[in-house]
Amino acid sequence: MPQIELSEVTYRRLQARGIACVDSPESVIVRLLDQTQGHLISPDCLEPAAGAEAAALAGLRVLDADRVGDLTHTKVLAAKFGSRHATKWNELLIAAHAEALRRLGSVDRLQQATISAIVKGSRSDSGFHYQPELGISMQYVDSNNAWRQILHLAKTLGEPVEVKFLWRTKEGAAYPGDTGVINWRPATNRQSA
Repeated sequence: MPQIELSEVTYRRLQARGIACVDSPESVIVRLLDQTQGHLISPDCLEPAAGAEAAALAGLRVLDADRVGDLTHTKVLAAKFGSRHATKWNELLIAAHAEALRRLGSVDRLQQATISAIVKGSRSDSGFHYQPELGISMQYVDSNNAWRQILHLAKTLGEPVEVKFLWRTKEGAAYPGDTGVINWRPATNRQSA
């Protein structure tokens, strides 16, 4: 393992950030990195033509929207569906459905457009969560299914979607500790719904 040396002042600052009898210097550093990694670069700052190149230069893994691989153990840092923002996978899924409902005009049309499990009204069994502002209940899903369902709505509506996320440092994560970006935009000649 690499060894690093810290000045006494820096070490005291690091200790001040830790929890006594719980944190090691490494756990404090990891927590600080997790907190700041989400602020390194925003997908909004990426020009569409140079987005992948700029993200790669910033040390982000740029994923193909249609072939993202395994998103298990990921945490959303910043996400946007059209003009709606989110900080969790299911929150982004709700944002996509809110935009779809706004654009399509009815729950019936939304049910035809989505591949998500949604029902009119309130339901709280089998993983359903009521969304009072939409008048529907939606089944929450894992990150892999959330992305698949979000991308489906983005393509159906012709709405751009961007997600910056962190793979948690856990067994089973594809790239523990890395930050990834997924950015899908409709083709310029595509008509929206």
